[in-house]
Amino acid sequence: MQQTFSKEFKLVSKREIELIFAQKKTINNHPFTFHIRHFETKHSELKFVTAAPKRLFKKAHDRNRIKRLMREAIRKNKLSLTQFLELKHLGLHIFAIYRSEKELSLETIEKSITHIFKKIENEISKETTI
Repeated sequence: MQQTFSKEFKLVSKREIELIFAQKKTINNHPFTFHIRHFETKHSELKFVTAAPKRLFKKAHDRNRIKRLMREAIRKNKLSLTQFLELKHLGLHIFAIYRSEKELSLETIEKSITHIFKKIENEISKETTI
């Protein structure tokens, strides 16, 4: 699998984004809040939306940099999550929100995202075994 963050990984459908918030599954780990929605599917599907709030970062170039760092960390670490989804035949939509008031380093963001991905795997495993 390529380590890219191509168009197939971007969630743009307004209806799908609304479904994420309707399901109300949230995973928090500083500096992120991930809203997730998983569903059964024949082909695994993993899609993301990244957000940095305007009230925390007033300038657009700051928000864009945060989102770029988030996408880079996701791109590097999504392989384990995609393999897990393929194994379980699940699809996953994620809305990732950056909650820190200052910009953190890429290493810190990557560490946090890998931790959240492990939490997501554990959460889904618990629900699918019940």
